[in-house]
Amino acid sequence: MPVKAIAPRDVRQWVEELAKKTTVDRRRHRKVSRSTRRHCVNLLRACFGHAIADGIIETNPARDIKVRQEGDTADGWTFLTPQEQRAIATCKHIPEPDRLRILFAMYTGVRQSEQWCLLLADVKLDDSTGPHIIVRYAAPGRATKSNRVRRVPLIPEAVTVTRSWLELLPSYAPKNPLKLAFPTPRGHRRDRGKLYRFHELRTKAGITRPVRWHDLRHTCASSLAAGWWGRVWRLEEVRDLLGHSSVEVTERYAHLATSVIQTAANQTRRPAPAQLRSKRDPRGSKSSEPRRKARPSGAVGQWFESTGAHCSKEAERRKRRSSKLRAPGRKLRSSAPATSLAPCWSWTLSAAWRSPQRG
Repeated sequence: MPVKAIAPRDVRQWVEELAKKTTVDRRRHRKVSRSTRRHCVNLLRACFGHAIADGIIETNPARDIKVRQEGDTADGWTFLTPQEQRAIATCKHIPEPDRLRILFAMYTGVRQSEQWCLLLADVKLDDSTGPHIIVRYAAPGRATKSNRVRRVPLIPEAVTVTRSWLELLPSYAPKNPLKLAFPTPRGHRRDRGKLYRFHELRTKAGITRPVRWHDLRHTCASSLAAGWWGRVWRLEEVRDLLGHSSVEVTERYAHLATSVIQTAANQTRRPAPAQLRSKRDPRGSKSSEPRRKARPSGAVGQWFESTGAHCSKEAERRKRRSSKLRAPGRKLRSSAPATSLAPCWSWTLSAAWRSPQRG
Protein backbone atom coordinates (compact mmCIF):
# COMPACT_ATOMS: atom_id res chain seq x y z
CA MET A 1 0.00 0.00 0.00
CA PRO A 2 1.42 3.43 -0.89
CA VAL A 3 2.15 5.79 1.98
CA LYS A 4 -0.29 8.37 0.63
CA ALA A 5 -3.13 5.83 0.66
CA ILE A 6 -2.78 4.97 4.38
CA ALA A 7 -5.72 6.34 6.37
CA PRO A 8 -6.34 6.45 10.14
CA ARG A 9 -8.74 3.48 9.88
CA ASP A 10 -5.90 1.41 8.39
CA VAL A 11 -3.62 2.25 11.29
CA ARG A 12 -6.39 1.45 13.78
CA GLN A 13 -7.01 -1.92 12.14
CA TRP A 14 -3.29 -2.68 12.23
CA VAL A 15 -3.17 -1.99 15.97
CA GLU A 16 -6.13 -4.30 16.58
CA GLU A 17 -4.47 -7.09 14.61
CA LEU A 18 -1.24 -6.53 16.52
CA ALA A 19 -3.06 -7.22 19.80
CA LYS A 20 -4.01 -10.71 18.56
CA LYS A 21 -0.47 -11.78 17.71
CA THR A 22 1.86 -13.76 19.96
CA THR A 23 5.49 -12.98 20.67
CA VAL A 24 8.43 -15.02 19.46
CA ASP A 25 10.73 -15.29 22.47
CA ARG A 26 11.48 -17.59 25.40
CA ARG A 27 8.12 -16.78 27.03
CA ARG A 28 5.64 -18.96 25.20
CA HIS A 29 1.92 -18.38 24.71
CA ARG A 30 2.22 -14.67 25.43
CA LYS A 31 0.28 -11.97 23.63
CA VAL A 32 1.91 -8.75 22.55
CA SER A 33 1.73 -6.47 25.55
CA ARG A 34 0.12 -3.05 25.58
CA SER A 35 3.51 -1.44 26.15
CA THR A 36 4.94 -3.08 23.02
CA ARG A 37 1.92 -2.02 20.94
CA ARG A 38 2.25 1.53 22.23
CA HIS A 39 5.93 1.61 21.21
CA CYS A 40 4.99 0.37 17.75
CA VAL A 41 2.40 3.11 17.33
CA ASN A 42 4.88 5.75 18.49
CA LEU A 43 7.44 4.47 15.99
CA LEU A 44 4.87 4.53 13.18
CA ARG A 45 3.81 8.05 14.16
CA ALA A 46 7.44 9.19 14.00
CA CYS A 47 7.85 7.65 10.54
CA PHE A 48 4.80 9.51 9.27
CA GLY A 49 6.24 12.68 10.82
CA HIS A 50 9.39 12.31 8.73
CA ALA A 51 7.22 11.70 5.67
CA ILE A 52 5.40 14.99 6.33
CA ALA A 53 8.76 16.78 6.68
CA ASP A 54 9.88 15.36 3.33
CA GLY A 55 6.66 16.49 1.64
CA ILE A 56 5.44 12.98 0.85
CA ILE A 57 2.15 13.29 2.79
CA GLU A 58 0.29 16.22 4.30
CA THR A 59 -1.28 14.72 7.44
CA ASN A 60 -0.20 12.11 9.97
CA PRO A 61 -2.73 9.21 9.97
CA ALA A 62 -1.36 7.87 13.30
CA ARG A 63 -1.59 11.17 15.14
CA ASP A 64 -4.82 10.44 17.05
CA ILE A 65 -4.39 6.67 17.35
CA LYS A 66 -4.23 5.47 20.96
CA VAL A 67 -3.68 1.98 22.30
CA ARG A 68 -6.66 1.07 24.41
CA GLN A 69 -5.92 -0.26 27.88
CA GLU A 70 -7.59 -3.61 28.41
CA GLY A 71 -8.45 -5.07 31.76
CA ASP A 72 -6.51 -8.15 32.80
CA THR A 73 -7.41 -10.31 35.78
CA ALA A 74 -4.26 -12.45 35.60
CA ASP A 75 -0.90 -11.46 37.08
CA GLY A 76 1.83 -11.07 34.50
CA TRP A 77 4.49 -12.12 36.98
CA THR A 78 4.76 -14.14 40.15
CA PHE A 79 6.88 -14.63 43.26
CA LEU A 80 8.30 -17.51 45.27
CA THR A 81 6.39 -18.63 48.33
CA PRO A 82 8.26 -19.18 51.63
CA GLN A 83 8.21 -22.93 51.00
CA GLU A 84 9.75 -22.47 47.53
CA GLN A 85 12.35 -20.10 48.92
CA ARG A 86 13.31 -22.68 51.51
CA ALA A 87 13.48 -25.36 48.82
CA ILE A 88 16.05 -23.37 46.82
CA ALA A 89 18.09 -22.47 49.91
CA THR A 90 18.33 -26.09 51.07
CA CYS A 91 18.49 -27.94 47.72
CA LYS A 92 21.64 -30.06 47.55
CA HIS A 93 21.26 -30.70 43.81
CA ILE A 94 21.94 -27.04 42.98
CA PRO A 95 25.67 -26.21 42.81
CA GLU A 96 26.84 -23.88 45.56
CA PRO A 97 27.88 -20.97 43.28
CA ASP A 98 24.55 -21.02 41.44
CA ARG A 99 22.55 -21.28 44.65
CA LEU A 100 24.34 -18.32 46.25
CA ARG A 101 23.89 -16.28 43.08
CA ILE A 102 20.12 -16.92 43.11
CA LEU A 103 19.77 -16.23 46.83
CA PHE A 104 21.67 -12.95 46.52
CA ALA A 105 19.23 -11.74 43.86
CA MET A 106 16.26 -12.81 45.98
CA TYR A 107 17.43 -11.26 49.28
CA THR A 108 18.62 -7.95 47.80
CA GLY A 109 15.99 -7.36 45.10
CA VAL A 110 18.53 -5.95 42.64
CA ARG A 111 17.91 -6.29 38.91
CA GLN A 112 19.86 -8.89 36.98
CA SER A 113 21.87 -6.29 35.05
CA GLU A 114 22.70 -4.49 38.30
CA GLN A 115 23.94 -7.71 39.88
CA TRP A 116 26.16 -8.58 36.92
CA CYS A 117 27.71 -5.07 36.98
CA LEU A 118 28.22 -4.96 40.76
CA LEU A 119 31.84 -4.25 41.72
CA LEU A 120 33.70 -5.81 44.63
CA ALA A 121 34.58 -2.33 45.91
CA ASP A 122 30.87 -1.56 46.24
CA VAL A 123 30.19 -4.51 48.56
CA LYS A 124 30.57 -3.14 52.09
CA LEU A 125 29.80 -5.75 54.74
CA ASP A 126 31.80 -4.23 57.60
CA ASP A 127 30.83 -0.60 57.14
CA SER A 128 30.18 1.45 60.29
CA THR A 129 26.75 2.48 59.00
CA GLY A 130 25.70 -1.12 58.40
CA PRO A 131 26.21 -3.76 55.69
CA HIS A 132 25.14 -2.55 52.26
CA ILE A 133 25.99 -2.50 48.57
CA ILE A 134 26.26 0.41 46.14
CA VAL A 135 24.43 -0.09 42.84
CA ARG A 136 25.99 2.12 40.15
CA TYR A 137 25.61 0.47 36.75
CA ALA A 138 23.02 -1.45 34.75
CA ALA A 139 25.48 -2.00 31.88
CA PRO A 140 29.14 -1.14 31.31
CA GLY A 141 29.37 2.63 31.52
CA ARG A 142 25.58 3.02 31.72
CA ALA A 143 23.59 4.23 34.73
CA THR A 144 20.80 2.30 36.38
CA LYS A 145 17.17 2.46 35.31
CA SER A 146 16.49 5.28 37.79
CA ASN A 147 19.61 7.18 36.54
CA ARG A 148 21.05 7.48 40.03
CA VAL A 149 23.36 5.62 42.37
CA ARG A 150 21.44 3.57 44.92
CA ARG A 151 22.46 2.34 48.36
CA VAL A 152 20.91 -1.04 49.14
CA PRO A 153 21.06 -2.16 52.80
CA LEU A 154 21.51 -5.88 53.34
CA ILE A 155 19.22 -7.90 55.57
CA PRO A 156 20.88 -10.62 57.72
CA GLU A 157 20.11 -13.37 55.19
CA ALA A 158 21.72 -11.31 52.43
CA VAL A 159 24.81 -10.71 54.58
CA THR A 160 25.21 -14.45 55.19
CA VAL A 161 24.86 -15.26 51.48
CA THR A 162 27.28 -12.50 50.46
CA ARG A 163 29.95 -13.62 52.92
CA SER A 164 29.70 -17.19 51.68
CA TRP A 165 29.99 -16.00 48.08
CA LEU A 166 33.05 -13.83 48.76
CA GLU A 167 34.77 -16.78 50.42
CA LEU A 168 34.02 -18.94 47.38
CA LEU A 169 34.87 -16.32 44.74
CA PRO A 170 38.72 -16.76 44.66
CA SER A 171 38.39 -20.44 43.83
CA TYR A 172 35.37 -19.96 41.53
CA ALA A 173 36.98 -17.22 39.41
CA PRO A 174 40.76 -17.11 40.01
CA LYS A 175 41.13 -14.41 37.36
CA ASN A 176 38.89 -11.40 37.87
CA PRO A 177 40.47 -8.46 36.03
CA LEU A 178 37.27 -6.35 36.11
CA LYS A 179 36.93 -6.80 39.90
CA LEU A 180 33.33 -7.88 39.53
CA ALA A 181 31.33 -9.34 42.38
CA PHE A 182 29.64 -11.99 40.18
CA PRO A 183 31.92 -12.77 37.23
CA THR A 184 31.91 -15.90 35.11
CA PRO A 185 34.35 -18.70 36.02
CA ARG A 186 36.76 -17.18 33.46
CA GLY A 187 36.46 -13.71 34.98
CA HIS A 188 34.25 -12.13 32.30
CA ARG A 189 31.13 -10.03 32.76
CA ARG A 190 27.91 -12.01 32.54
CA ASP A 191 25.60 -11.35 29.61
CA ARG A 192 22.50 -9.32 30.30
CA GLY A 193 19.32 -11.35 29.86
CA LYS A 194 21.09 -14.71 29.92
CA LEU A 195 19.54 -17.08 32.45
CA TYR A 196 22.54 -19.37 33.10
CA ARG A 197 20.40 -22.50 33.56
CA PHE A 198 18.03 -20.83 36.01
CA HIS A 199 14.98 -22.81 34.84
CA GLU A 200 16.90 -26.05 35.18
CA LEU A 201 18.10 -25.13 38.66
CA ARG A 202 14.67 -24.20 39.99
CA THR A 203 13.29 -27.44 38.62
CA LYS A 204 15.86 -29.32 40.67
CA ALA A 205 14.44 -27.60 43.75
CA GLY A 206 10.95 -28.87 42.87
CA ILE A 207 9.61 -25.61 41.37
CA THR A 208 8.00 -26.66 38.10
CA ARG A 209 5.71 -23.69 37.53
CA PRO A 210 6.89 -20.80 35.32
CA VAL A 211 9.19 -18.50 37.33
CA ARG A 212 11.52 -15.97 35.70
CA TRP A 213 14.76 -14.55 37.04
CA HIS A 214 13.11 -11.14 37.44
CA ASP A 215 10.52 -12.79 39.70
CA LEU A 216 13.27 -13.01 42.32
CA ARG A 217 12.98 -9.23 42.57
CA HIS A 218 9.21 -9.57 42.99
CA THR A 219 9.87 -12.19 45.66
CA CYS A 220 12.00 -9.75 47.65
CA ALA A 221 9.38 -7.01 47.52
CA SER A 222 6.50 -9.35 48.35
CA SER A 223 8.34 -11.01 51.24
CA LEU A 224 9.21 -7.67 52.82
CA ALA A 225 5.68 -6.35 52.42
CA ALA A 226 4.20 -9.55 53.87
CA GLY A 227 6.65 -9.79 56.78
CA TRP A 228 7.91 -13.27 55.82
CA TRP A 229 11.49 -12.29 56.67
CA GLY A 230 10.70 -10.49 59.93
CA ARG A 231 9.21 -7.04 60.32
CA VAL A 232 6.54 -5.88 57.88
CA TRP A 233 8.04 -3.18 55.67
CA ARG A 234 6.08 -0.11 54.59
CA LEU A 235 5.66 0.63 50.90
CA GLU A 236 7.94 3.66 51.18
CA GLU A 237 10.72 1.47 52.59
CA VAL A 238 10.30 -1.14 49.85
CA ARG A 239 10.35 1.65 47.26
CA ASP A 240 13.68 2.99 48.52
CA LEU A 241 15.21 -0.49 48.63
CA LEU A 242 14.19 -1.41 45.08
CA GLY A 243 14.93 2.04 43.66
CA HIS A 244 11.46 2.82 42.33
CA SER A 245 10.61 6.30 41.15
CA SER A 246 7.33 6.46 43.09
CA VAL A 247 5.33 4.43 45.58
CA GLU A 248 2.71 3.75 42.89
CA VAL A 249 5.22 1.47 41.17
CA THR A 250 5.83 -0.37 44.44
CA GLU A 251 2.12 -1.05 44.88
CA ARG A 252 2.33 -3.52 42.00
CA TYR A 253 4.54 -5.68 44.19
CA ALA A 254 2.74 -5.11 47.48
CA HIS A 255 -0.60 -6.44 46.25
CA LEU A 256 1.02 -9.81 45.59
CA ALA A 257 1.57 -10.43 49.30
CA THR A 258 -2.05 -10.95 50.31
CA SER A 259 -1.09 -13.05 53.30
CA VAL A 260 -0.47 -10.00 55.50
CA ILE A 261 -3.99 -8.74 54.80
CA GLN A 262 -5.44 -12.20 55.33
CA THR A 263 -3.54 -12.58 58.59
CA ALA A 264 -4.89 -9.24 59.79
CA ALA A 265 -8.40 -10.37 58.89
CA ASN A 266 -7.95 -13.68 60.70
CA GLN A 267 -6.67 -11.95 63.83
CA THR A 268 -9.58 -9.52 63.90
CA ARG A 269 -12.09 -10.69 66.51
CA ARG A 270 -15.32 -9.14 67.68
CA PRO A 271 -14.73 -7.68 71.18
CA ALA A 272 -16.65 -9.04 74.12
CA PRO A 273 -19.78 -7.14 75.24
CA ALA A 274 -18.02 -6.03 78.41
CA GLN A 275 -15.27 -4.40 76.32
CA LEU A 276 -17.81 -2.48 74.30
CA ARG A 277 -19.10 -0.66 77.41
CA SER A 278 -17.31 2.56 78.15
CA LYS A 279 -16.72 3.97 81.60
CA ARG A 280 -19.36 6.56 80.97
CA ASP A 281 -22.35 5.80 78.77
CA PRO A 282 -22.94 8.35 75.98
CA ARG A 283 -26.54 8.73 77.17
CA GLY A 284 -25.39 10.03 80.52
CA SER A 285 -25.43 7.01 82.87
CA LYS A 286 -22.54 7.16 85.28
CA SER A 287 -19.94 4.48 85.78
CA SER A 288 -20.04 2.10 88.72
CA GLU A 289 -16.57 3.24 89.75
CA PRO A 290 -16.62 5.89 92.49
CA ARG A 291 -15.52 9.32 91.43
CA ARG A 292 -12.48 10.72 93.16
CA LYS A 293 -12.70 14.23 94.49
CA ALA A 294 -10.24 16.70 93.09
CA ARG A 295 -7.62 18.00 95.47
CA PRO A 296 -5.46 21.08 95.26
CA SER A 297 -1.95 20.67 93.91
CA GLY A 298 1.35 22.44 94.52
CA ALA A 299 1.94 24.46 97.68
CA VAL A 300 -1.77 24.67 98.43
CA GLY A 301 -2.04 20.89 98.25
CA GLN A 302 0.90 20.44 100.63
CA TRP A 303 -0.65 22.89 103.06
CA PHE A 304 -4.00 21.09 102.81
CA GLU A 305 -2.38 17.75 103.61
CA SER A 306 -0.63 19.25 106.65
CA THR A 307 -3.82 20.82 108.01
CA GLY A 308 -6.24 18.07 107.02
CA ALA A 309 -6.09 16.40 110.41
CA HIS A 310 -6.98 19.65 112.22
CA CYS A 311 -9.80 20.15 109.75
CA SER A 312 -11.32 16.77 110.55
CA LYS A 313 -10.97 17.33 114.31
CA GLU A 314 -12.67 20.68 114.06
CA ALA A 315 -15.51 19.11 112.10
CA GLU A 316 -16.05 16.50 114.80
CA ARG A 317 -15.97 19.19 117.52
CA ARG A 318 -18.56 21.31 115.73
CA LYS A 319 -20.74 18.26 115.22
CA ARG A 320 -20.75 17.45 118.94
CA ARG A 321 -21.42 21.07 119.78
CA SER A 322 -24.36 21.30 117.38
CA SER A 323 -25.88 18.13 118.85
CA LYS A 324 -25.72 19.62 122.36
CA LEU A 325 -27.27 22.89 121.29
CA ARG A 326 -30.02 21.16 119.37
CA ALA A 327 -33.28 21.18 121.35
CA PRO A 328 -36.94 20.55 120.51
CA GLY A 329 -38.35 23.60 118.71
CA ARG A 330 -34.96 25.32 118.53
CA LYS A 331 -33.43 26.19 115.10
CA LEU A 332 -29.70 26.33 114.35
CA ARG A 333 -28.26 29.60 113.14
CA SER A 334 -26.48 28.01 110.21
CA SER A 335 -28.59 26.61 107.43
CA ALA A 336 -25.83 24.17 106.49
CA PRO A 337 -26.10 20.56 107.70
CA ALA A 338 -24.24 19.57 110.82
CA THR A 339 -21.93 17.28 108.85
CA SER A 340 -20.98 19.97 106.32
CA LEU A 341 -17.31 20.85 105.99
CA ALA A 342 -18.00 24.46 104.99
CA PRO A 343 -17.35 25.82 108.54
CA CYS A 344 -14.20 23.72 108.64
CA TRP A 345 -12.96 25.31 105.44
CA SER A 346 -13.61 28.79 106.76
CA TRP A 347 -11.75 28.01 109.98
CA THR A 348 -8.71 26.55 108.22
CA LEU A 349 -8.47 29.45 105.77
CA SER A 350 -8.71 32.04 108.52
CA ALA A 351 -6.16 30.15 110.60
CA ALA A 352 -3.78 30.02 107.66
CA TRP A 353 -4.21 33.75 107.08
CA ARG A 354 -3.35 34.53 110.72
CA SER A 355 -0.42 32.08 110.72
CA PRO A 356 2.97 33.84 110.98
CA GLN A 357 4.57 31.22 108.65
CA ARG A 358 2.57 32.18 105.57
CA GLY A 359 4.76 33.59 102.86
